[in-house]
Amino acid sequence: MTPQSSKVLRANVSRQQAEIAFNSSGLRRLSWIYDLQPLRSIADLYIPFRLYRVSIERGSTRDIRWMALDLVFGGLDPFTFESLPAADDMNIVNNRNRLLPKLEDSTARSLLTTKIQRVLFQTGFFRMRGLNIQLEPAIEELHMPYWVGFFGANEKASIKVLDATRGVIEGGKFRRLVHEWLAS
Repeated sequence: MTPQSSKVLRANVSRQQAEIAFNSSGLRRLSWIYDLQPLRSIADLYIPFRLYRVSIERGSTRDIRWMALDLVFGGLDPFTFESLPAADDMNIVNNRNRLLPKLEDSTARSLLTTKIQRVLFQTGFFRMRGLNIQLEPAIEELHMPYWVGFFGANEKASIKVLDATRGVIEGGKFRRLVHEWLAS
């Protein structure tokens, strides 16, 4: 891969579908909350994740999962996969609209382990007995695709972010991440 190339999970939401989602009546009805002006443009954005093979042992029970954590600050929701994404599930994209990874593997492992423990704890304290979580990197850097909608102009400019694989509008944490990246 060239320095600008990225291994990207294939998007399930096209640019045209993103435009429809950003202009949807549901989002327009909430426009007074978000102070959204008309959609001005859409851009693709790629966030680096590391994919791990996660082994969760609780007593005699063993569960294998595939989970990806963002490598920017580790605060985004992890992606969960039923199996390791195949080569035809990914594309090589040559684009400068991508954030650079900032987290070391040890930090990413610690953050993902904590997130997994938190989810398991919510299923019941007694299920935590004999818990052992092991993480093995499966794909060092996999970018997830997003669509960013730019609304309004000047002081009234705002953005919304759409996850291009899951088809959901992201929240404030993700918008702050994009704002910081755009400002840098």
